[in-house]
Amino acid sequence: MFWWLEPCVGEHRLESRAAPLVIWLQGGPGASGSGYGNFQEVGPYDVGWKPRKHSWVEKASILFVDNPVGTGFSYVEDGINFTHNNAEIAADLLIFLKSFLNDKPEYVDTPLHIVSESYGGKMAAEFARAIVHAQEREDLKVNFRGVALGDSWISPVDYVLAWTPFLKAWSLLEDVALANVSQVALRTQQAVGDGNLTGATALWALLEETISNATDNVDWYNALLHNVDDEDSSVWLSAAPTSRLQASMRRLLARYHNDALSDFMNGSVRKRVGIIPDHVSWGGQSAKVFEELSGDFMVDVIKVVDDLLASGVPVTVYNGQLDLICCTLGTDAWMDQLEWKGLRTFRAASPKPFYVEGERAQTAGFFKAHKNLAMYIVLNAGHMIPSDQPQAALLMLEHILERGERMEFGVA
Repeated sequence: MFWWLEPCVGEHRLESRAAPLVIWLQGGPGASGSGYGNFQEVGPYDVGWKPRKHSWVEKASILFVDNPVGTGFSYVEDGINFTHNNAEIAADLLIFLKSFLNDKPEYVDTPLHIVSESYGGKMAAEFARAIVHAQEREDLKVNFRGVALGDSWISPVDYVLAWTPFLKAWSLLEDVALANVSQVALRTQQAVGDGNLTGATALWALLEETISNATDNVDWYNALLHNVDDEDSSVWLSAAPTSRLQASMRRLLARYHNDALSDFMNGSVRKRVGIIPDHVSWGGQSAKVFEELSGDFMVDVIKVVDDLLASGVPVTVYNGQLDLICCTLGTDAWMDQLEWKGLRTFRAASPKPFYVEGERAQTAGFFKAHKNLAMYIVLNAGHMIPSDQPQAALLMLEHILERGERMEFGVA
């Protein structure tokens, strides 16, 4: 499994303590953390090695992991080694973490956080639970401090059902279109309930197509936008899809494989890394990663999040106000299903604003927390919060790291 470590360059706030280590998990599935997350969201450089302002390395060391296997520069020689469900992904990540800590024992006692985005949140929750279980078995020594789930595909059905009221509230669906979208959403829910998970994923693809046609191609990552030009992902989109599911998958992953990033990763980065086999290209197996997980794509991990909360693990949920695919309505819906004992008190708490620095204090978003659960809503941000609001995202990260440092939990 390919990984990329960017050490912290900022002056850490706690003297005599090592800077935290953040494992960044991208979404998709099939989107590359070492590529998109690193060079287009939170790493120290943009495409072309231009320094990024508000990089997360100001507050922590960032470990980008290309997962599941087949993503980015991670690759498989035999198709049987692709993952097919979240449990397999978590098992691979646990093996990776043990190997990483064995190679770099200086990070064993470093505060470790998992931060994720999109489908990465679904993987992050399972990975975090695997870490807790490994600690309980005394099979892993690590200073695990919490997990953050950003615009995360935690409960697919709740998001699917939330799209209709979300789009209606935004005046993007009316009458006939509203009825059509609602019908497909309910069929998707029924397929999941019947255990027809591959069929549910196919219906998800139909639902996205139906919504796109009815809304003049509303952007799934920022509902303020329409007809976003994907020509900068022309190479990725050039492969003719053989099914509606393939078409939706390629459209969903296109932004993560834009031509500029693909050329950069397969050119300058590949040359600088110097270890990538000749037959491997960055993103070359990403479409297959998604396809192999189509039977697990619509499975929720609400119970996994509940287990983390019950174990005392600090869990942060964060969402961009303008995100459609993992909209705030869907996030609220799955969070309401948590059985965690502190949920009622958490829900009753009033959100507090937080601000970014500038000539005038600007409201960056709202935050609330109770015990080991915290939630952020970031204003004027879509699915990729660090790209849309980098200063607010960095401030949020600092808060997450500080909360993780303060809380006592877990296995000694």
